Formats: sequence, structure tokens, C-alpha cells
Amino acid sequence: MLVRRFLAWVDTAPAEARASAIAALARAYIAGDMEPEERGEAEKALTLMLDDPEPAVRRAMAVTLASSPEAPRHVASGLAADADGSVAAPVLAESPLLGEAELIERVATGDAAAQEAIASRARIAAPLAAAIAEVAEPSALARLAGNPGASILDFSLTRMAERAGGDPCVRAALEARGDLPVAAKHLLALQDAAGLGRDEVERATIDLARQSPATELRDFARHLRRSGQLTASLLLRGLIVGETRLFAHALAELSGQDARRVAGLMAEPGAEGFAALYAAAGLPESLRPAILASLSARRELDPDGLLDDPGIVRAIVARAAAEAADEDLLGLLHRLDADAARAEARLAAQALRDQQASAAQALLPPTSANEDEPLPASETAAEAAADDLPEADAATMPALEPEPLVAAEEAPARTGDSLYAALVERILAGRSWVAPSATSAVALDGEVLPAQAGGSGGDTPTPIWGPPFAGAEDEDAERKETLAA
Repeated sequence: MLVRRFLAWVDTAPAEARASAIAALARAYIAGDMEPEERGEAEKALTLMLDDPEPAVRRAMAVTLASSPEAPRHVASGLAADADGSVAAPVLAESPLLGEAELIERVATGDAAAQEAIASRARIAAPLAAAIAEVAEPSALARLAGNPGASILDFSLTRMAERAGGDPCVRAALEARGDLPVAAKHLLALQDAAGLGRDEVERATIDLARQSPATELRDFARHLRRSGQLTASLLLRGLIVGETRLFAHALAELSGQDARRVAGLMAEPGAEGFAALYAAAGLPESLRPAILASLSARRELDPDGLLDDPGIVRAIVARAAAEAADEDLLGLLHRLDADAARAEARLAAQALRDQQASAAQALLPPTSANEDEPLPASETAAEAAADDLPEADAATMPALEPEPLVAAEEAPARTGDSLYAALVERILAGRSWVAPSATSAVALDGEVLPAQAGGSGGDTPTPIWGPPFAGAEDEDAERKETLAA
């Protein structure tokens, strides 16, 4: 009976009234206050309204039923599959009735609004996150990367960086995560290195490997291999500059061997075991002498693998170059030597600056002992101490008479002030100081340099700041007489 009356009404009711009515009916249904017969009729009415031509009506029903576990299962599925994203989004984002398979299907077939809604769910399992990472639009990827309730595996994060690392929102969301794998970081770094040469890209790759934990380097080597960036020049560069971990994991990835076994074989590069490993990895035979020389030199000059010294790099390059015959290989080694030489020069310049700064600091006067004394107590503490003193009786206090003022002109001369006299003597002595003649020499830190040009050239020296003012000698004589008095 309810369904008949409702259908007779909705045929002529405006869209706004239909939206209000269906929202009220949906609230009554999930509240559970209906008799079983009425509940069945209400469910039929809700099902019929899935075909309402007005999206606002279907959206009102979706918003009301979205988060309720009491909503009819088929109605929730119908709303989630609605062609209008604004209708499907509330159910896709909140409904507990939708299964993972259904959500994955909606990710593959829905628009960007539906994908964003699914990526915003409070809990997202790894399979659903992988589906979003594989096919969703960048806006949904950014929403997924920033969702704390999403379980995203490393390969899904890497796939997101590969597909949409150039999108500002996706990049910001990925970089804000604390669990971004090194492969994903490398893909984002390549976005910054677009347009740069091979050397710059390889340097950035090795720097990223240095910053990564050893547990991630095998996956990083696998990523480099799959993306076509695991080259012989990258391995040799890493080995020469000291990133032997990436070299070992790359050999393990290429040969299919365990990384620990590879590290053990690298300890004896001249043995047959390493020769077999090298052949299994498929590295160029023309590169083998340079790699053997680099491994031996690195173990000899830096056995613990702790030093990042440009001088060691240059020594290793020299040994590798002595064994290299290929022109391309020699070109790479020359570029590595040039990079190390520049780094060595920068370190030497910085050391000189530090030495000069230390010498200048040593020439400064010693710190006064008074500067180390503690500051006086605060005014509040002083006032508190003054409150403890006994109050003085004004009647017993002697009257204080002001002392007569002495005019400034009649003030007695400070003939006994030795400090003032010494200061005046230094000033007078400084006025008579003159620069050396143009033919003399000045010693500076043990080095004899020619004196400044521009002197008078005569026997009479010129004061360093120029000739004195007229009458200066008379004023000096008068001052000396005053001091003598």
C-alpha cells in the first residue's frame, strides 16, 4: 500500500520534494522502527528510486544510506555503480557493505570522482591500493598516498611515482611519507634530472644509494635493471667512488646469487670464483681489468670502506686507467678524475679558510674575567632583600646637606691621573709617527715586501695620514707643558 501511494506521488512531485521524501524514507528504514511488512515495502520504494532521472534525488538517498550497515545491500551496490560520480562517491567512500572485489571493479571502470572516493576510505587493503596505483587518475593517487589508513606496498608506491611522479600533488604526497622506497625516490629524482646528462643522472643515482639502508639496495638494483639504468658505467662509477654496496647488490641481481656470497667473492677479485660471478652477471669483458684494479685499490686504500676521500678516488682512477684500453672507458675515468680533482680542491680551500679563521681568532684579546661573572640578581630579588632590613627612623637620621657645585672652569687639573696622562702621551706620540721611506722594506710574516709607493721620495718622511694641521706643533708643546705641571 505504501509503495503504491509513494509511486503515485513521485510521478507528479518536483525533484526537490522527491529528494526530501526519499531521504526521510531512507532514514526511517535504517532506524529500524518499521513493521516487517512496512520495511519490505520501503525497501521496494528505495529500489525503485535508483531509476529516478534526477541525480539530486539519487544523491539524497546515497548520502543518507552511505555509512549505514543497515542499508539494503543491493541498493548500496546500485548507488555505488551510478554513472554520476556525485551519486556514487558517498557510498564508495563510506559504505561497509561493499566488498574489495566490487571496489576494485569500480576503480577500473569509474571516473576520477569515484576513484578519489575509494582512495579516501578509512581502511584500504594492499590489493585495493595496488589497483588504485595501477590505473587511477593522479588526483586519486595523491589522495591514496596521503591516506594514513591505506596499506600500500613498496611496489605500489614505486608504481605511483613512475606513473604520476611529475604531478605536483602526487609528488608532494609521496615525499611527505616516511616509508617511501628508494626506487620511488629515484624516479622522483629523475623528474628533477630531466634534460641533464648521463654523468649527472649517475651521480644522483649513486648519491641516493649512499643515503639508503642496505635492506633496500637489492630492490633498488632490481628497479634499475628493469628500467634499463643498471649500466656498466654506473657500476664502475659507484665502485670507484666507494659505493661498493650497490655494486655488490647489482652483481647479485644480475647473477641471481645471494648478496652475501657476492660480497665474499668480491674480497678476492683475482680468484676464479669472482671470474665466474663476473661472467654470470654478463658484464662486458673489456671492463673487467678496470673493475679488478678498482676493487684491489679500494680494498688496499680503504679496507674498512669508511672513507669518502677525493684523493683515494683519484688514486683508484689512476690504477683503473692503467688497465683500460677502451676509449669510452678512458673518457669515463677522465671525467671521474676531474670530478675528484674539483672536490679535492674544494676541500683544500675550505681547510685553508678554517685555518685562517682559527689564526684570526687567536689574535683576538682574551676575554675579560668580568664577562664570566654571574649577572646580578633581578630587581625583584633585590627588593625582597631590602624588605628584610629594619626600617630607619627618620627622626634619628642626620640631615644631609648638598655639597657646593664647582664650576667646570674652576675644576682642579687631574695631574695625578696616570691613566689619563698615559693616554695623552700615546696620542701625542702617534701624531709624530711616520711611514717608512719608499726605499725601505716591510717584513710581513717572514716575507719581505716592497714598501708602499707614493712617498715623497725625499729624506723627510711624510706622516701616514698626511701632513699635520697648521699649529699642531704648538698645541702639542702646550699639552706637554700642562702634563709636566
